[in-house]
Amino acid sequence: MKKLLSILSLFAAVVSASASNANPKPPQMVFTHEEYDNFETALPHALTEVKDGESLWVYAKFAKPIGTYVNVSKFTDKDGNVVENISFMMHFVSNKGIYGEQPVFVKGGEKSPNGMVFNKGYVAYLDNIDLEKTMEVKLCLSQYIRHKSSFVFLKMIGKSEAARLDTELTLVGKNDVVFSRGTLTCSLESGFPAYKKAWNAYEEITQKGDVADNVLPPTGKFNDDNVKAAIIKEAKTIGITAEKVVFTKDAWSERITQEVPEKRERIVYSYIRYKKGSRCLYAMAEVVQKLVLGNWGPSLVRLYNTDSPIDCGK
Repeated sequence: MKKLLSILSLFAAVVSASASNANPKPPQMVFTHEEYDNFETALPHALTEVKDGESLWVYAKFAKPIGTYVNVSKFTDKDGNVVENISFMMHFVSNKGIYGEQPVFVKGGEKSPNGMVFNKGYVAYLDNIDLEKTMEVKLCLSQYIRHKSSFVFLKMIGKSEAARLDTELTLVGKNDVVFSRGTLTCSLESGFPAYKKAWNAYEEITQKGDVADNVLPPTGKFNDDNVKAAIIKEAKTIGITAEKVVFTKDAWSERITQEVPEKRERIVYSYIRYKKGSRCLYAMAEVVQKLVLGNWGPSLVRLYNTDSPIDCGK
């Protein structure tokens, strides 16, 4: 009898394996070179290996609507407004131990609970996501495309050495649950100059922002030709020819320095519009004047956020 049961168990295992092979579990994630409408249309074009510079898209499909998996964070910002951030994480890891990650927001994400304002290029944003109906997402991994891309692949590659990499991409939701995963071989034995160039371009966007997201500060009532001249002069020292200087405050703001309490100074801000080639750019300027023997001293100008892109029509 025991021998018969053993034979029956073995037979059942073989049948189960055969059925599994005949009906393999459908993939949760596929990679392609081109953009397709959805997961199903991308599936016939799925690839398992990518080479330097090749366009790369990922399509992830879920068992349940995306709202089942995402992290939800609600908090009140400094202005008293209720903010809701909804996101999941992307993790890309290679067999060489190189790792990259990035949050993907499907709602909110401009502000964090600690008051920090995110540069929209630094995180991935997907729009038109219905939490109760969306069962799949797609992202471009090889270049920046507004509301359609993530830098996590390029960042991982940028930290690697030339090699043949076996990699895994996972989407991670609340309670650190992985709700989609896929594998990809990166054939980079001869190096990856094209991907490095793509990462450098993407990194500039993470630092400076996307043109569509960069909005100039409001115009203030303050105006002082001498201060404006000091800003223009300082800009020239770093190769910026200002086309326009606009103050963003209505008046000086006075403060007492921390180093020497009896010392006073005042501060005002502006932005500078300028061009480099056909690109329209702006930089911010902070101007400080110190009170010396009852008189305000010269304008000390500090430029920051230089070469931030802006719409030429604005």
